[in-house]
Amino acid sequence: MNASLPPRLRTTSKTSREFLPLRHQTLNRAHPRPANPKRQRPNWFSPYHLEKSSLSLCKAFGKHSGNPLWILANRLSRVKRTLALSRALNETGVSAESFEKWKDIVHQPSLSATWHVLTARGLMASPQEIRLPTILPTQITSNTFSVIEHGESVLSRKPIPPWFLIHILCTKVTSLEDAKLVVPFVLPSVPNLPDEFRAPILIMSANMISSWNLVPHVGNIISTLFQLPELVLDGALHFNLLLQTLARFPSSDQITKYIVQVIQTMNERQFRLDKDSYRRLLNSPSLTIELAKTLRERMVREGFRPSEKHLELFLRFFALRGYSATAAGFLRAIRDERSMLPGIAPLDPNPSSHDTSSRTRFDITYSKSLITNPTAAKEYLYRDPRWNASSQFSTRLLMLRDRQVRRPGTGSAKTAFAGSRSSPDLLKEEDELAATLNMHVKDVRIRTEVLVKAFRTAQQKFPPSRRLYAMIVKALLQRNKPVEANGIWDEFRKSGLPMDALMLRLGIQGRVAARKSAEALWFMQRYTRSPGRGREGSVHDRGKIKLEAYFFNAFMKSLFHVGRPDIVWALWDSMTSIFGVPPNDMTLTFVLRSAQSMRHHSRTSIRMALWGELTPETAVTRGQEPTAEEAHKNLMERLSDDGRGISDDWRGVPMWRRATSIFRRIILENWPQLAAWDDYARMGRVEVLTDKLQDWMSPGTRESRAPLHAGPMEGNAIHGSGTPRWQIIPSDRSFCEYIRLLTIHGVAKDIPRTLNWMRALGVTPGRKTLAMSIVAFTELDYGSRVMEDWRAEYERTRFLDWIEKWVGKESVPSERDLFHMRRLLYDEAHS
Repeated sequence: MNASLPPRLRTTSKTSREFLPLRHQTLNRAHPRPANPKRQRPNWFSPYHLEKSSLSLCKAFGKHSGNPLWILANRLSRVKRTLALSRALNETGVSAESFEKWKDIVHQPSLSATWHVLTARGLMASPQEIRLPTILPTQITSNTFSVIEHGESVLSRKPIPPWFLIHILCTKVTSLEDAKLVVPFVLPSVPNLPDEFRAPILIMSANMISSWNLVPHVGNIISTLFQLPELVLDGALHFNLLLQTLARFPSSDQITKYIVQVIQTMNERQFRLDKDSYRRLLNSPSLTIELAKTLRERMVREGFRPSEKHLELFLRFFALRGYSATAAGFLRAIRDERSMLPGIAPLDPNPSSHDTSSRTRFDITYSKSLITNPTAAKEYLYRDPRWNASSQFSTRLLMLRDRQVRRPGTGSAKTAFAGSRSSPDLLKEEDELAATLNMHVKDVRIRTEVLVKAFRTAQQKFPPSRRLYAMIVKALLQRNKPVEANGIWDEFRKSGLPMDALMLRLGIQGRVAARKSAEALWFMQRYTRSPGRGREGSVHDRGKIKLEAYFFNAFMKSLFHVGRPDIVWALWDSMTSIFGVPPNDMTLTFVLRSAQSMRHHSRTSIRMALWGELTPETAVTRGQEPTAEEAHKNLMERLSDDGRGISDDWRGVPMWRRATSIFRRIILENWPQLAAWDDYARMGRVEVLTDKLQDWMSPGTRESRAPLHAGPMEGNAIHGSGTPRWQIIPSDRSFCEYIRLLTIHGVAKDIPRTLNWMRALGVTPGRKTLAMSIVAFTELDYGSRVMEDWRAEYERTRFLDWIEKWVGKESVPSERDLFHMRRLLYDEAHS
């Protein structure tokens, strides 16, 4: 099967001289490297042009199908000679006539430009004509509405060759606006593709939007993939690659539900998960306790033998969440796996054991599960009586330095700096040092000066480690010592160690805590690259970290703690327009919290409702988003301001109104049909809403099959391409902050409609969210008007009955929960 593939499909860590920029060729001309025939590559090969994930998918599909067409995308962008072009086309089976037809479109700079040319030639409908429904996990069934079957009016007007689609997905998605067009561009073309390319193209589309965290359109891809005929799908491969693609998304409740849906479908079709799928899922940010237990049960049921890496991922996941008993089981499994390797097996988790062997990284991970019991953690790690004899941190470090470890064939030798950096004994001692630091940085009884002094002592005796730097900087920030933390972080920056996401986040938080937000923004730009560039897109971007919402969230969290909500809003306006980074649910949560922090400056209170009812039309059209120039100007002004005269207005609109408008805009742009729903308080019967909700979510109804572009959103020039500006699925966390913001400013009458949205979107509310909704709506809204009015008790009963039918009686907040929520809202109202 692999015989038909070209010989060089893999990438290397070095590029040929031909692909170096011109200035580098000029500098190296005096000392050219001698030609090595074994390492020469044809001039159409570009090992760094594709993202790593896209290249791995192309290799997997090419290896499985034996079709050389999958590697053409990695060649076309660097073709410079006619002979090389002919050779590439002949090896991949593409005719010269077909390539000439699409040649000028191939060289377009982006997906948006490509689509514009296709529309001008009559090959595809314009982006404004294509409106795809946002399918949620609760709607994905075997009979889910299919875009392929019911969207013929907006399908591609002429067949598009598969090699062209592969090339577009791999090379033309260069910005957030291009990423938003991926699914509307691909889905109409799927029916015209050959059978062997349908599922791979859908999986590659999911991979592209995973780089930009565009969750709402994932449901369209999954539902379309589920409806492909059995003969088209190779379930063992396609479903596993789909799971691995979903595992690349940042943490999201909806992604977790999509993963569960795919695993359930694999159970129904009797497909097995491979080792790479287990590894990716166990590394996924969306992994939950229930999903982790499901994966473990599936391993046992299928007879899959987990490797040491799988066991370590299980151990880390359960240990970080405090499940010490479960983590101990995986630690014993690792100990059994390493029982044949003397000296590097982890300790026995049994407290009565007297094992005093060297500590490994598995022991450090397991000790984190004992975070609620520091004494037990120390007893587990330090069973050696010599270690328990002294409680001084610096003394323990010196004892660790002087320990003797028996090396095979070399006798007794010092462990620090003995042998190569990769020797097992040296790594064991570094792990022990990390365990010592980890135990003591959390001990508030140790003074900061002693902690820093012990770290300096370790620096003199051990090689510099990024992990140790991260521990000490994080500990200093937690102790509210930003000056000392920034000093050590600067030492790390100048030490030559590579910067990673954790250290950059700590540096941003330290600068903000020291009231140096401008420096924090500078460092974030210095060590990151644009998300639209490839992994090795240019010489200046190599080795840099991809800029993601993760860093903006850390920035906003620190700004929230230092009392600068105005910079939070400036960053929100700048994320998409300047940096090209899409916000996620956590970003939305910090924006809502920053609006809450301005309640002391606001002229409204928890008992006022002067704004009137929030209508979807006014929520969507109120306030326009700033341009890139305006956003940049506002951000620079806020960073240079000392924050003494912070106003509760943002571009002429109160922050809380602006925040509620943004939240509603996200809901109604992604799901416009929700705008037509009346809120619960205006309905005569609870069953009316329930029936309407069930009808909308049913896959066989006309409502669920209709394109989602009707309602109040029609006619509003919100986004030029017809796609939502923010593709975010709010979670229970952001819904709770939104309800809290409504409660603070006396708009509790809008809470029932918000709960309807949660139910329609499949978001399970927490007890805190329900308790706040019940207290705010039934007591602060009706009860504040007429306490003795019989209608208040009637509405409360109806409201509680509706919630109980939705979440179940066991999930309804108790009277104790309601009491604590009343105290919380009372304290906020009088603070």
